[in-house]
Amino acid sequence: MQQQKVNQREVKDYGITVSTTDSNWQSQGPNPLTVGDVVRALQWTFTPSSADVDLGAQETLKIDISKIKTSHPTGATKLYLGYKYVPEYQHGEFIYPIEKAPLVFDDYKVGIGTSKPAESLHITGGNLKIDERIKDKTGYVMPVGSILPYAGSTAPEGWLFCDGQEYTTSEYQDLFDVITTQYGGTESNFNVPNLQGRVPVGYKENNTNFSSLGQTGGEERVTLEEKHMPNHNHLYDDHYFVPCGRPAQGGGNYTPDEVGKNGTYENQSTGGTGGGESHNNLQPYLTVNFIIKF
Repeated sequence: MQQQKVNQREVKDYGITVSTTDSNWQSQGPNPLTVGDVVRALQWTFTPSSADVDLGAQETLKIDISKIKTSHPTGATKLYLGYKYVPEYQHGEFIYPIEKAPLVFDDYKVGIGTSKPAESLHITGGNLKIDERIKDKTGYVMPVGSILPYAGSTAPEGWLFCDGQEYTTSEYQDLFDVITTQYGGTESNFNVPNLQGRVPVGYKENNTNFSSLGQTGGEERVTLEEKHMPNHNHLYDDHYFVPCGRPAQGGGNYTPDEVGKNGTYENQSTGGTGGGESHNNLQPYLTVNFIIKF
């Protein structure tokens, strides 16, 4: 498919674009038409790009008008389309009425960028920029102070990394109103939560480990002490004493003293083992960033 060249010029002051896809024509303008110091109209002129252009019977020249700002006043106006220097024709013009008004659909659907909205609000052809907060039926869609895991290396617009950094209260007033100085700082400068190398845990009332926002705890490595070991038993194998004999009195008879395995063994101990070093206390993990909404 061959790409068509569009001859156009955007009007920065008024935000209106007048263009044609016919490469045989070029546009010039806008030329503001003023009464006193007040601009009353804008004028564009279309002329052949090089030589004369033949416009045969039933042929048309399509002119597009776009980027009319929604902030412009609503109401009716007129489009004057004049023509000059057409062989065998006098100069003349066509007058077309134009009305700028909200587009209302009978099924109570609103379309932005589409004339056939499929939902109550249907937006196509661009990004949606809102200068305030968005609410749904039950409240804010993304409350200030929300924390999310984030796989990127650069914080997205409207978010800060949870890295414990200090920020100016006046610059991030909405965020300060939510978290205040619970994660460090003062009234003029405050810190965001620091989740670098940490995982969040839920607040729990009446539990000294989790009863304060901003509270930290836990260790990457721990060393067991004797008091941490559960009660346990050490088993010994059964023992037999080797019989020993003594000579009989006044004769050649020999009477052994037999000692069995039954008896009491005192002050016995087993050999010690282990290095006394700390061990890994981490759960399986994946490293990502945490971000907080401001």
